[in-house]
Amino acid sequence: MTEGKLPGNLRGYKLKKIHRGFWGRLVLWIMIILIVLWFIDRQIIFDLYDWLKNSIASFL
Repeated sequence: MTEGKLPGNLRGYKLKKIHRGFWGRLVLWIMIILIVLWFIDRQIIFDLYDWLKNSIASFL
């Protein structure tokens, strides 16, 4: 590998790694929020599930 190619390849690798990390963190935060809501009031989770189910069904 020449020195000119190496930084570009490393930059692409870091961007992919950050992108994957962003989605991983997003899913993790959503799960944490849902677990906290579950312990506060379980009806909120059931309402969210019904809303999501109805909105998906309306698009199909």
